[in-house]
Amino acid sequence: MPSSLALASATPSADALPPPLRWGVVTTHPQAEQWAAANLNRAGYPAWFPTYAARVRDPVLRTLSRIVERPLFPGYVFVTLNGPWTPIRYAPGVRELLMDHDHPSVCPTEAIEALQAGEDARRTPPAPGAAWAVGTPCRLASGPFQSHPAVIVEVRGENARISLLLLGALRSVYVPVECLIPREE
Repeated sequence: MPSSLALASATPSADALPPPLRWGVVTTHPQAEQWAAANLNRAGYPAWFPTYAARVRDPVLRTLSRIVERPLFPGYVFVTLNGPWTPIRYAPGVRELLMDHDHPSVCPTEAIEALQAGEDARRTPPAPGAAWAVGTPCRLASGPFQSHPAVIVEVRGENARISLLLLGALRSVYVPVECLIPREE
């Protein structure tokens, strides 16, 4: 029969658990999201930039279309901030680390988890006229946020919660579903 001392040492303590991931945001040089993410990963800072599948027309044969991967938030990459964050600012492809006064701004963990959960849904473009699903890239048809790329986080009846990258952080906004238009590049 094992002793209580052996059982206590077998269960992990709060000190032994790894710290939760904190996600920050970096801006990249134009069309350099993949390059910046690869350089950050190579430097030991796990980076992630969400993408979505878009159907685009062939530039030569206009009747043909193909599916390509586009960045969900062009010009932005999410990076983990566990450890010293100063080298993140100087990685090739990174323009700057978004800051909140003198510390990096941190994205809410729930927003990052919602984006990661919708990644499989964004791998195929939605069918024309399909209902809005979680993880679908979109834009607003009008209003102050119409030029910002967004992603659907939740749909409840006639309203949807979307995530936008605003003011250095991932922000959630509730909008009517009829204000949404699919993002096509």
